Parts: sequence; C-alpha cells; structure tokens
Amino acid sequence: MVVQKFLLRSHVVALIILACLQLALAGDAASSDRQSNLERVVIFAIQQESKTTDFKSAKHLCIGFGHGLSLHERAIISALRRSGMKANSTGRCGQGPHDLLIDVNAPINEPSPGTFEVTIDVGNPWIEPGTCFAILLRRGTYTVRAETGSEPKLVSYRQTCCDKSN
Repeated sequence: MVVQKFLLRSHVVALIILACLQLALAGDAASSDRQSNLERVVIFAIQQESKTTDFKSAKHLCIGFGHGLSLHERAIISALRRSGMKANSTGRCGQGPHDLLIDVNAPINEPSPGTFEVTIDVGNPWIEPGTCFAILLRRGTYTVRAETGSEPKLVSYRQTCCDKSN
C-alpha cells in the first residue's frame, strides 16, 4: 500500500513537472514568434550577402550582432548552418586569415511596418602583423519587406563602403 501511494505521488509530480516544462516552452515559442519576422529578415540579408561576397574560400563565417539587437542569435546561426553556410558566433571563430566576419549592425530600422533596413559589414577579422585594424571588405544596407507567412523580399540594396576598385 505504501509503495502504491509512493508511485502514485511520483507520477503526479512527474506530470506536474512535464506540464510546467510545456508551459515554459510555449512561452519561449511565443516570444520567438514576436521576433520571427526580424530574424527572418536578418537571415535573408546574410544569405543575400553570401551571394555577393565570395564566402566559399572562408574557413569560418563569424556572425556578429550589434549591441542591443533583440534577436535570438543562436536560432539565426542555426538557420544559416541549415542553409549550408559555415556560420559560427564571433566567439567561436579562430580569427585566422581564412575567416570572414559578418556583422549585423545596430540599429535595425523599421521605416514602415514590415519593412526593415539591415546594415551588414563584411570584413577580414585577421589583423596582419604590423597593422592595427582588421580589413572592412564591404558594407551595405539591405531594405527587406517581410510579412508573416511569406518569404522576405529584397526591396533595395545600397552599398556604402569599399568599392571593388579600392
């Protein structure tokens, strides 16, 4: 009888723990849904940049996020990996001569609902001996339209730094 009561209580405790975990996970999913358009825009902009910049020669793509951006960085890096990119957070990159740094700059502006302006820097984080700074290869602003339930669409791109002739 005592064993049966103990087993019953153990099952009840286990069910309560599972219910609490499910509620916590649902809360995380709801908060990520609020940011999903913005995250999709950032993923889209980085993928667009990969079509323009030669990422194939890079050993690692080091993805950095500007201070204060409200993004799920791990989810973005995971999505980029699933799309075939060799993405890592900046803390996990070797900073070697075969790495590329992709910085998503803050702030990300929303000039109208569902339209975002994302500025991305692409650079070589390797600092050559005798120099003080890494090399900025390219900087540009992507204007992207994202509506819930549809794929992001490129509205415009404006390169603001580092013309190939430089």
